[in-house]
Amino acid sequence: MADNTSTPITPSAFFTDKVAPQFRRRIDEMQRQITTLQQQIQDRLNAQGTVRMVVEGDGGGTWYLNTKNGEMTVTTEPTYPPVMTVYQSRAYFDWSAAMATESGLFGPSSRNNQS
Repeated sequence: MADNTSTPITPSAFFTDKVAPQFRRRIDEMQRQITTLQQQIQDRLNAQGTVRMVVEGDGGGTWYLNTKNGEMTVTTEPTYPPVMTVYQSRAYFDWSAAMATESGLFGPSSRNNQS
């Protein structure tokens, strides 16, 4: 049978060897997250194009989601040739719109994701 006893870590060793390096690792991780977010923001600011949305059924229609310079406009005519067309039944649209109302279509925008 293996000896499962181990020498307990001292407070000094714990703070020096565990807590202090973890603090630095978290800062480094946060800096990587900032770099990733900055790239995602730049990608969205540079995005240019149109997506055609077709909602089929009662109350449906066709809309064009046009992006340029970090802004999106919704029009009845495309600004650019559509890069894709998304077809949805009215029932699916109603469900997805209800879900987007709760979480935001492009993710939480004004919510703090810190716990």
